[in-house]
Formats: sequence, structure tokens, C-alpha cells
Amino acid sequence: MGDRYGENEDPNMYFNRKNAVYNGRTHRPAVIRRTIDFNSPLIRYLQDRPFLQDNTDVPTLLPHEYYIRDLYPPLALKSKPQNSVCIRFVHQSKNKKPLPVNSVVWYPEGRRLLAGSSSGEFTLWNGITFNFETLLQAHDCAIRAMVWSYNQKHLISADTSGKVKYWEPSMNNINAFEAHPSMPVRTVSFGPGDHKFITGSDDGLVKVWDFKRSEEERCLKGHGGDVRSAAWHPTKGLVISGGKDKAVKFWDPRTDGCLTTKHLHKNMISKLEWNQNGNFFLSAARDKMVKVFDIRMMKEVCVFKGHEGEISSATWHPIQESLLVSGDSLGCFMHWMVGVEKPVVAVEKAHDSFIWDMAFHPMGHLLSTGANDHTVKFWCRGRPGDTVNDRYVLGTRNATMSVDDAVQDINGEPITNTASELPPEIREERRKTLINASKGRRAVVIHSVHTKDEVKEEEQRPVEEERDHSFNPFALPGRSTATTATERGEEIVIPVQQQQQQQQQQQQRQRGGGGRMGMDDGRRQMRGGGINRDGSGGMQRDRMYDGRAPPAMPHQGGGPGGYPPRQDFPPHAFQGPPFPRGPGGPPGGVPGGPPSGGVGGSLSPRGMPNMGAPMRGPPGGPGMGRGDMGGGG
Repeated sequence: MGDRYGENEDPNMYFNRKNAVYNGRTHRPAVIRRTIDFNSPLIRYLQDRPFLQDNTDVPTLLPHEYYIRDLYPPLALKSKPQNSVCIRFVHQSKNKKPLPVNSVVWYPEGRRLLAGSSSGEFTLWNGITFNFETLLQAHDCAIRAMVWSYNQKHLISADTSGKVKYWEPSMNNINAFEAHPSMPVRTVSFGPGDHKFITGSDDGLVKVWDFKRSEEERCLKGHGGDVRSAAWHPTKGLVISGGKDKAVKFWDPRTDGCLTTKHLHKNMISKLEWNQNGNFFLSAARDKMVKVFDIRMMKEVCVFKGHEGEISSATWHPIQESLLVSGDSLGCFMHWMVGVEKPVVAVEKAHDSFIWDMAFHPMGHLLSTGANDHTVKFWCRGRPGDTVNDRYVLGTRNATMSVDDAVQDINGEPITNTASELPPEIREERRKTLINASKGRRAVVIHSVHTKDEVKEEEQRPVEEERDHSFNPFALPGRSTATTATERGEEIVIPVQQQQQQQQQQQQRQRGGGGRMGMDDGRRQMRGGGINRDGSGGMQRDRMYDGRAPPAMPHQGGGPGGYPPRQDFPPHAFQGPPFPRGPGGPPGGVPGGPPSGGVGGSLSPRGMPNMGAPMRGPPGGPGMGRGDMGGGG
């Protein structure tokens, strides 16, 4: 095709055809992708951090997606681990050549996800838009394990042929050697300091390696079968390993002997992982149980039961020490909290087959899962007021505790009563009692999970009831006009302090006053009326709101009488002799809205000159007269 278009043809006609050709290339329509930006919650948190008292001081969010920009990152929600669960489906990534995904790991900075497949390929997926970035043939056979060093400068990968390779963040291979000849390497773990690492294989051996010299230092023998998982303590010289012999062995990497052996499961152990605090570790096995073992007491402290399939993977949350997630052979994954026996929430239809590996984003707001169904899926936290009832979560009969019920009481203890065990009337009464007992403070509700019966009942409701509440973007955080059904977990009860606040405002309006229009003793000027702690007009960022101040609004009446800001009048208005303080003007109010009960103040000590008849402002707004100012119209 010599020219772009024919002589008598419309240039736009090529873009209207389904398979149009433009300059020899097929036109591809734009694709709308879901984007998860982790910068916005960090910026919001950094802006609000100077005003926060401690890590429990977080704003209450209204149940609307508009307030997603006010949701803090998990780093700021350490006291509320239930707000860091990731169950909302975001994206599914799949190679052109579909193959099982055996291992997934995030880059240390969180911008990319690295997936290792059964063909030995590295696939890099963007961590923000989740699109494909690059493909690399890293190994000649299936990749089984990948791990980053603590200094984030090197990656180690292992395959089923027994080879181990070193990689730089740029995916440059700097070293390769055979660690376990002709035997699959199932697990790799770095030691503290990154000078040494361990490998476990199907030959029943755990080997200690020098990273710099790539030489074997010790061989830990004692397992009676395949070693499926091994983990080095994050700060100490202690190694744990487990496999087909159903035993967890404790090793000192400086010696060859086994310190002790614990029989925690009745089937093959598939995953061992230390918690970031180093005090306990999780143990997941094919007996459908996940256990948490405390090395200080040398006994198990939690036993999690609920999976219907064999557990194939598990991992800790990188920020929340008490939160973990596990996946099974049926494609289901569940979130668990230490101290709560039943799962916080479960996603039963996440994948169609084994979930081989799971990895949290370094910030903790995203979860990635790699499975035997040839896909990598991304999951995020829900939006405020979100109802997660998609096809991945429907039928969560094992997840008897919803996120809305996993809040903490006033003493910080988790609530173990589950949503499905109680009737709706008792649930609602219990929820209101908790809110009133906590002195107006309520945990952030980011999403709710329904059982099958609740989902069916919700689908039968008319469409009008789905939008029964009106949304006001200028509403105060913590105050809502929502009138949705209480069983949906979306009704907001006005806190006790806020009710007292409204009563004080009403009494102040009845007494009259105004004119300060947002001045707080001359020290702070805020736009908007109301009552501050000292009784002055204006609305400052106060603790009693349990959140942030609303967006800027026009001046309003309210508060005791005073002097209006000088910048609200033209320069010539203050040229003239002093004028005595006047009694005040008519009620002020928001332009275009109903007048408030306040009375505007005068321009004392320097009043306005004789300018003739009073100048009227817009309806409901400020008006100007001789020596005084009040509401217009």
C-alpha cells in the first residue's frame, strides 16, 4: 500500500472496520485496564500522619467508593488486620502458551511480579496495570522455587533438575551450579546477612551453601522422605524443614545434628514459613490443616481447620503479623487471624486447581496467586462499603466470619462470634451495642461477605433499594444519610460525640451570633460554619469528628458575633472614619441555600463609609450595608 489512504477514500473508514489495516498494521482498539496505584494511599497517610495520635487513630470511612482515596495503606492499619485482607478480584494474567505456574514472587520495590512456570520461563507482569512486560527462558525445566535476598540485590531460582541460578534485578544471570544432582530442588531460603542459604530436595537432604563461593558447607540428614519446605530463621541460626515424613525438624546450620523433631501433621508438609517477628512459624500440610507453632513455648498455639482440599501453599502478610493466607488443591484460599479459630474470609472459586504459590505485595495491599490452571491472579482490598459477591466468593459456606464482623471491641480483643451463627436481629443489636460502647469510634468497614442465602435475598430486592441512599461528597466523615438495610452492613450509626456536636450547633444557632465566618480566635481561618472546642465559629480539624475536615465550602453563619475577614470586601470599603460596632445584620447563610440562624457582625473598629443604599448579595449569601454585614436575600 503506497499511500496511507486511497485518493477518494475517507481516512476514517479504516478505523470503522473490524479488521482495518493502517500502514500494514492491524488496528487494535484501546483496552481499559484496572489499575491499582499504591502511591495515593501513602500520600494520604503522610498528609494525615501529623494529626494522628497513635496507630489506632484512623478515620471512619463512609460506605461509598468515593472514599477509596481516604483508605490508608496496611502499614497504618496494624491495629486492624481485618482491613488488610485481599479478596476482591482485580486481574487474571495468562501466557500465550498456557502452562502451570509453580512460583510467584514480587520485586522488592513492588512494581513487577515474577512468575516461574513449568517450562522454565520467567514471566514479568506489571504490578500496577497487570499487563505483560517480558518473557525470559531462565531454566531448561520446571521452576520450583524463587527467593530474594534480604539486601534485595539477588534472586535465587531452582528447578526440577537440581540446578540453582543467581539473578540480578535486571534478570542478568550471574551464576549457575548443580546443587542436588538429578533431583528436584523444592525450596530455597536465605540466612540472615545473605552470606549463606539452604536448599531442600526430593533426596531428603537439606544443604547449607556459601552464597559467594557457591560451595556446599553442610549437609543436614535425617528426613525419611522428600523435603518439600525449609526455612531459615530471619535473625538466628535456626533452620526448620518438613516433607513427606510428616515431621518438622529443627537444625543448627553450624552443626550436622538435628536439635529436635516435632510431629505436627498426619500428612505431607507442604509449606513452612517464619513470621517476621521470628517467634513463631506456620506449618501447612496435606491433612487440610494450618498450624502456628511458637518456638518460645515449643508448642502449637493455633490450629486452623476449614479447607476441604489439601493445602498446597501458605504465606504470612508482610505487614500484619497476625494475618496469614492459605490455598488448597480445590483452588480456594482463606485468610486467617492468629487467635481466631475460624477463617476471616474465604474465596472458594479463586482457581480451578491447585494453588501452588502465593505472594503478598511488599506493601500488603495486593495478593498474587499462581495455580495449576495456568493463570496468575491478583486480588486487592475492597473499597469502602464494598459488597464482594462476585463469582469467586459466592458460596463461601466455610467463611463463617465476614470482614464486617471481624472488628475489634473496645479492649482490642477480636470478636469471635460469627455472622452466620447469629440471627440478623441479634447481629444488628450486637453491632450497635459495640459501636455505642466504643465511645463513637468504629473500625473501617471495607467490604462484607455474604452467605449463599443472603446473596439470593439481595438479588430479589428491587433495583430502587440498591440505591436507597443519597451520596453527598461534602458530608462529614462519620456522618451519613444512608438508609440501606442493616443486614448489608452498610448503615452508619451517628457516633455519640457527633450527636452532642449537632445538639450544640442547634442551640448555638437558636441563640444567634455569627460574623466570624470560620475564624477561630483570629488564629485559624477555615471555610465553613460550626462549633469548635472553644465555642468559636468555624470548623477545624477536630478529634470529635473522628476523621478529616470536609472540602472547602462557602462561608456560613453560626457561632458568636465577631468581625468578618477583611479580604471579603473591596479595598475602598475600609477607607473612612471609624464606625461604632453595630448590632449585626440579618441572618447569614450559604449562597443559594437557606439562611442559618446566626447574625452577622459589624465592621468595627473601622466601618464602611456612607455608600448609599445597602448592597444585596446573592440569595442566602452575605449582604453589605452601612457599617454592618449580614445575610443577603
